[in-house]
Amino acid sequence: MNDIKLLIAGRRCLTKSRDQALTHLRTVHGPMVFAPPADAGAMPSRYEQNHVFYPQADSSGPWLADRDFVTEVWFNDFGHLAASVSTPYYLSRLRPDEDNFVDQDTVLKSVVREEGKWGVTTPDAAKLFIFLKRSPSTDITAFDAARDSAVNDLRTLSQPVAGLVNVALPGPGGAEPYADHVLEFWFPDQATALSAVGTAVLPTLDRLSPVLDTQRSFFVLADAYPVERLRHANGL
Repeated sequence: MNDIKLLIAGRRCLTKSRDQALTHLRTVHGPMVFAPPADAGAMPSRYEQNHVFYPQADSSGPWLADRDFVTEVWFNDFGHLAASVSTPYYLSRLRPDEDNFVDQDTVLKSVVREEGKWGVTTPDAAKLFIFLKRSPSTDITAFDAARDSAVNDLRTLSQPVAGLVNVALPGPGGAEPYADHVLEFWFPDQATALSAVGTAVLPTLDRLSPVLDTQRSFFVLADAYPVERLRHANGL
């Protein structure tokens, strides 16, 4: 597959609690994306929400970030992405609704291409996202080698059921992506994902730190909500 994916990580708007914001994302905004009106025009080819459960909003520590959701939106190519965010439906309905659950100033975006996917995913998985930003003093070859080593370590130490590497592409107009790579792993449940933090995630990130921009690299754990699960959650 040659499609591209927009990865969006953000925090809830200041007027809502995490539960309120994620409920709006799941029950109001989600159906607007996966069940649009017939005249909506160009829409994404795939869509998935991921609701962060760790860290909590008041957490602090190495490699943690205050984020409430990671949204994944797939498109055929950059032209398809551009068309989807320029329709009257997007501009008058979808984009304004984002302000009901997200603080736009916190949004981090990367356009990526998925590589090396392995394993079997399930619609109710817990997921690990690790956002990696290369240190300016590290060359790309050394960074990619460190990333590959990290993927192997995480597979061995935490034993996820599936995984892939999201490799960043230059954004529209040459915009710099927030992250250079985003590692993505699936676990069968929250408990298994949480147990991986101390045994695998933190040690691996500590080993990677010499090649990273440590101020812009972080991880979160989230409950996956692909369209199949969103439909079930909304009684559709």
